[in-house]
Amino acid sequence: MKLKWVRHLGMVGAVALGIGGCRSAAVADRQGLLRPLEQVDFDRARQLKDILEVCLERGCFIDRETFEFYGGMPDELMVRASRLGLTRLHLRLDMARLGSDSYFAELAAMAAAAHRHDLKINLLLRESAFDYRRSGNWAWREWFDSPEQQTARQLDRLLAWLPDGRSGERLPLDGLTLELSAHESGRPGALFNWYPNGYGIGRDNDELMKASFQFAERLHDLSGGALPMTVVVPYDYHLQAASGNLSCGSINDFWKFADQVIVLAFANTSTQVEAQTAAVLAAADKPEAVLIGLQVARHPVGDRDSVRRRTFGQFLNVLAGVTDEAKMRQSFGGVNFSDFYSLENIWEW
Repeated sequence: MKLKWVRHLGMVGAVALGIGGCRSAAVADRQGLLRPLEQVDFDRARQLKDILEVCLERGCFIDRETFEFYGGMPDELMVRASRLGLTRLHLRLDMARLGSDSYFAELAAMAAAAHRHDLKINLLLRESAFDYRRSGNWAWREWFDSPEQQTARQLDRLLAWLPDGRSGERLPLDGLTLELSAHESGRPGALFNWYPNGYGIGRDNDELMKASFQFAERLHDLSGGALPMTVVVPYDYHLQAASGNLSCGSINDFWKFADQVIVLAFANTSTQVEAQTAAVLAAADKPEAVLIGLQVARHPVGDRDSVRRRTFGQFLNVLAGVTDEAKMRQSFGGVNFSDFYSLENIWEW
């Protein structure tokens, strides 16, 4: 049996050692939790790469858990990602550590390792991480109007790390990735709330969508366009906008600030993925700029919104079904996996 769960549980102790100052010991402990790759792993990786060969880009999100596990040994992560045929990794920003010199060094080390293995690196931001409360109300549209607010400080720290042609040390990034999260808005005292009956021009969902667009446009402008920008959205933004229920959110609206869009599908069969994304791919007028975002389940049962492993062969069949249909569309640019841990789990079990 593979030691995936041993590795998962062992991370707690390994990271704790790192906090205690024994970083080299922590790295050694985590290296010991990595099972050496075997011939079956190489064969599976080759099969996966063969299926994904039709994709111009093959991306994957790197969450905090994976980032911390591979901290101090980023080349190990890049070797595995490269073997699976991935071409771009999106490192999720830990807002709590934004501005930290040690965090900057860790991100820079990851980016440098990625480039050594011919992988591209994006910094992954979540829109909802930049919100704030004011006078009991959640004022989306005032994010950039009050420099003293927390959001302005966070953005200042972020922008200080981005390549912009000025002097000073910057992260060697290949792009910015922004997850729009208007659909997750719903808090007590909020100015607007997203809810099933909130569609319609000028209603809550529409106002939240417009605020998300304003945030994305401002982030693009503040960064000076120095980095290509990828936007992550659920598939139904386009469907609702195309039906006249939202004033923005159609796939072609995103090209104002995005070079690429990852459209999230929530399904565990290729037929369901196609049903959710076909209209988006058909409507998009930018070649090879739409990626299908696949949610990958960590467990073989219990998650109907994600691609599950069951067996590795069944996982490959789902991917083949997705790419065989999508590649017929000129706008299709590839696929993106929801997190590396889950993808790695399917690969190794």
